[in-house]
Amino acid sequence: MKKNTFLAITLLVMASCAKNYYVNPMFDQKTSAHTVVAILPYKMINTGKQPKNMTEQDLQKLEEAESQAFQTSLYDQILKSTRAGKKPFRVEFQSVNITNSKLIEAGYTIRDTWDKDPTELAKLLGVDAVVKSSVQKNRYLSDLASFGIDLGTSVLEGLTGLGGVTPVNATKTNDVMLSCDLINTLDGSTLYNLSRNISVDWSYSTKQVIEDVNRRISRTFPYRVEK
Repeated sequence: MKKNTFLAITLLVMASCAKNYYVNPMFDQKTSAHTVVAILPYKMINTGKQPKNMTEQDLQKLEEAESQAFQTSLYDQILKSTRAGKKPFRVEFQSVNITNSKLIEAGYTIRDTWDKDPTELAKLLGVDAVVKSSVQKNRYLSDLASFGIDLGTSVLEGLTGLGGVTPVNATKTNDVMLSCDLINTLDGSTLYNLSRNISVDWSYSTKQVIEDVNRRISRTFPYRVEK
């Protein structure tokens, strides 16, 4: 009986310590000369019902606004994760404003970057690696003002009953499927990956949803300086 109890406790401890993310076994060697990393706009995949009063142009505007909100939030969460004496990063993170400005100057829209070769974008941005992420969800996000994004009246009107409001017969939570990859500019290899299904309560605000998703990444993101 004692032996079985000990085995159960051991397995529980092992399970709790198991990593739910991937770090390239050659990470230290591949990134030894890295100094700057850029965060690309997120690819947004909406599986929810399309708003009846929203035009295709407005819907694209909404998805691109969501894309930038997730991008900005990850940048903020990564920086916040080094506060209060927590392990700092040994690389700098390019400001998302600089990243997006360079992409626009090169003729890319936010949507264009979603399926573009990340190594080409990394070279354009002049960085050693890029963070390429995607989020699939069935909820449209409307309250993006806290991220400095103005959707405009027409888009918000089209979201009536959908954006940030619990739909009829909605379950308590909705799943958000997150995929995040850190891609090496030099050889295109994946240096880090986190893929998770996250249950988010429908009562959560837009800001809570986005920050909860990105907090998962910031907690496990590599390049930390070991003390």
